[in-house]
Amino acid sequence: MVVVSVGYRLGALGFPHEVMEEEEGSLNLGLRDQRMGVEWVRRWIGEFGGDGGDVTMMGVSAGGHSIGHHLLHPHRLPFTKAILESASPTARCVLSSSHPRVKAQHESFIRALRSHIPPNIPVSSAPLKAILKAWASVWTEHERTTTWPFQPLIDGDVIPEGPLSSLKAFPAASASSPAMSILTGFCTHEGTHFVPATASTNTEFLRFFKTLIPGLSDPDLRALEELYPDPVTHPDSPYRNKSNTVTETVPQDKQGGLGLGLGIGAQFRRLYTAFGHWAYICPILHTAHVLSSKGHTVYLYEYAPISAPFGACSHGDQAHVVAHEMDHLREYKGLGKTAREMILRWSRFIGSPTGDLGDLWPQYSEGEGQQRLLVFGEGNDEGAGGKGEGRPVRMRVVSEEERRVCEFWWRIMGLSQGDV
Repeated sequence: MVVVSVGYRLGALGFPHEVMEEEEGSLNLGLRDQRMGVEWVRRWIGEFGGDGGDVTMMGVSAGGHSIGHHLLHPHRLPFTKAILESASPTARCVLSSSHPRVKAQHESFIRALRSHIPPNIPVSSAPLKAILKAWASVWTEHERTTTWPFQPLIDGDVIPEGPLSSLKAFPAASASSPAMSILTGFCTHEGTHFVPATASTNTEFLRFFKTLIPGLSDPDLRALEELYPDPVTHPDSPYRNKSNTVTETVPQDKQGGLGLGLGIGAQFRRLYTAFGHWAYICPILHTAHVLSSKGHTVYLYEYAPISAPFGACSHGDQAHVVAHEMDHLREYKGLGKTAREMILRWSRFIGSPTGDLGDLWPQYSEGEGQQRLLVFGEGNDEGAGGKGEGRPVRMRVVSEEERRVCEFWWRIMGLSQGDV
């Protein structure tokens, strides 16, 4: 196995909000960098002992979203296998450059940039230091609401249309369109790192989502309230916090941004659960459903070990386990066992020309009882200070509750794309 890590531009340098001075192809520069990197691998990896005809793309979170965009492109890059960890092409917001939020963020960026350069210098000639200062200013302004600037945009080229439309039009596996093999999945509590931990009222809960998805109607918001009962007014709500504090393993300099160190608000668990469903879990399940129904091979997983500071399995927790980082695993016997089960399957997937995992991993499909996934590390709490080694791997099927929740998010998925 030959591993290639492709560097690409990020932030204002990789994902500018608008075309600068009508320069063609200046949007989604980070995605263009990735495409160039994969083409380089196809052409030259044989010189390093690799096989340019057997390429697997792998990414986590935003890196995985990027791979999803390449997967859906009409002129697909030369790969037939992909690993998308906590990622989907339809995850979060994929807007156009004409969306009001994007235009407002661009204007904020230009104002910030102007404040760091002399008036006689055009913004297109601004020095790197000024660009980075302006980028940081705009990012900080939007970080708490998760209306993140400098994201991939629908440009009619690299992302030719809304990913939801591209996914629906994705060709079924056939002789002329070879089957793709996808390994994808999510962490149990994807939203913990992203929502304001101090949110305490239903008004804050609804305002968070209305800010994030302006197209939500009043009936949508009422449905959201019913789907996630308010723990303040519904004592039996499953979204009541387990405690009103967070463990003290969060560095002091990180507490302010997360809203920690002051205790957590009554809406925290409700908010991070709903955000995790919207941003990651339900888009991933939707991608698995659509691609498997078109004859493509899909392997689905849930990563479940809990860790500090939230006593939850948070976004990105699987990364060090999949990478088998011994500095992290050496002290955790149970996580070590989970890591071995995961690495066995990840490496077998990459090493097989077709990604076939045979009996190691049942494929996901939409038949009765066939919506199967593997759960890794369930019951493990070593990373949260416990001694539970948990279960390294087991199989389950997607639950009725998961489908019920995700059907709501699938119905409104289009509100997070394009100009809405």
